[in-house]
Amino acid sequence: MLKKELPEDRKIREYEEGLEKLIAEVAEAEAEMESEVAELARFQALYLARVGRLFLFDDALSLALAQEKQRQSPGDEELAAEAAEAEARMNASRDEAGLAQIETVAEITPDLKAQYREAVRTIHPDLATDEKDRSYRTELTKALNEAYRRGDADAVGAIMRDFQLAEMPDNAGKRLIILIRQEHDLGQRLKDVREKLDEIRNGDLARMKKIHAEAGAEGADSFSDLIKAALDEIARKSGELAKMGVIPVKFAKI
Repeated sequence: MLKKELPEDRKIREYEEGLEKLIAEVAEAEAEMESEVAELARFQALYLARVGRLFLFDDALSLALAQEKQRQSPGDEELAAEAAEAEARMNASRDEAGLAQIETVAEITPDLKAQYREAVRTIHPDLATDEKDRSYRTELTKALNEAYRRGDADAVGAIMRDFQLAEMPDNAGKRLIILIRQEHDLGQRLKDVREKLDEIRNGDLARMKKIHAEAGAEGADSFSDLIKAALDEIARKSGELAKMGVIPVKFAKI
């Protein structure tokens, strides 16, 4: 004789079915966001390697000019402020150019993306049964995201194999409370990820990447004009410094 389904059991089943669909949506959104971040990191490294150091050199020359003008007019507060601003710009460019040394992010393959989605569906922190479980899942998710951005399928697989699933309580009331919280947290996470993804895709770096890709499809190089402009500025400022008797030999080590 079949056991009669209690109202609380039916409610639990309905929540579990709804959560299965919701976590699938969250996993897809998380994978899209992490893929976008990885692709933009690859593009940023390319941009900085080809253009960033030229802009750094240009900023260094701007600083040298500002400092020389300040040296020639030591009491001029406006020139002192310009020199301070030039130094701040050069330091910011130097920090940014350092990102070009980041290890190139691996390409995200369809198989890796599918593997990542499955891992998110299993490990996601919003599926935790209590705060201890959430902390454990959060640490694993951090490691999972790092492995995914590196394109390290072996590391993603190892995280999945080592994952210890916490047991849900037997008590129907406690189970229902956990499921309701999970539904709320996953719904909020889905909203947050989609908003963040829109922000990333509408950002300056994403627009630059799109322009570069479109130019490449037509056999052009979107960096060419930037490189030419930077070289022109470097030549102009180097000439101006030379007229002032300053030779920027120390910049060769930037």
